[in-house]
Amino acid sequence: MTIDPNKMASITVHLPVRLDEIDYLSIVHASNYLKYMEHARIKLLEQQGVDLLALLKKGIRFVVAEDVINYLHPARYGDVLAIACRLEDLGESTGRIEYSISEQKTGKEILQATTHAVAIDANGKPTLIPPEVREALSRSV
Repeated sequence: MTIDPNKMASITVHLPVRLDEIDYLSIVHASNYLKYMEHARIKLLEQQGVDLLALLKKGIRFVVAEDVINYLHPARYGDVLAIACRLEDLGESTGRIEYSISEQKTGKEILQATTHAVAIDANGKPTLIPPEVREALSRSV
């Protein structure tokens, strides 16, 4: 199947920064951005109709092989973050997701990031992304 990069799936989700997510400097602790990214990535899959529980029952999981994050500005308690998430590339068993997180009110970009994910089987070995998942991820919603 040929994937048209102009039709790749994307989503923007909005999350408020919670008090328990800030560190002693009164900014969001760096580890929380990974959680924000995962939240957006799961919402993207759900939006596209990917049934994660059905995949788990088949023994297929998507795991993160690499995260690259460029922190631009800190987020603070009370900010509402807009997490834009877009599937940028879809291989036979891999996918590349790009993110931009910004403060909703001001539009100030907080970070840019990329995740490389791999589909694995129940034995932890790379496996092909099922055709129905590839189809779901290759259409715009």
